[in-house]
Amino acid sequence: MIAINSIGLFRNIEHYASRHFDEGMGFPFDVIWSQKGEGKYLVGVKVNDTRISYVAIGNGPQISSTSNEDYDLTHEETLQMNDIYETAVVKDNYVLYVLDNFNQVSGMITAFDKEGILIADKFPSENPRLLK
Repeated sequence: MIAINSIGLFRNIEHYASRHFDEGMGFPFDVIWSQKGEGKYLVGVKVNDTRISYVAIGNGPQISSTSNEDYDLTHEETLQMNDIYETAVVKDNYVLYVLDNFNQVSGMITAFDKEGILIADKFPSENPRLLK
């Protein structure tokens, strides 16, 4: 995985992405992705909530996309579980990932404030939701 924070490169990827960012939708962040070659995915996150400082992609064992239950997760925990989560620092409201896998298991996106507290998430095929 490579996390890239480059707006110019990001705009180029948006051109080839599955869709364009939804402007003005009121979500804490938005996600686009594009498959590049066999098993390579470019995943872009545009952050709309200024409280978001860190973004992680992954799905820990305690989190299920079919459940609406609350869960506890911190940015520090995602850093410790680097075999499950890919993490990045938000720069200029964007985060860009190059991943080998992006699906129902690894496609959950979580967003954290500067203290590392979970404030938003997004399961695949669902809209992002603000938790705090």
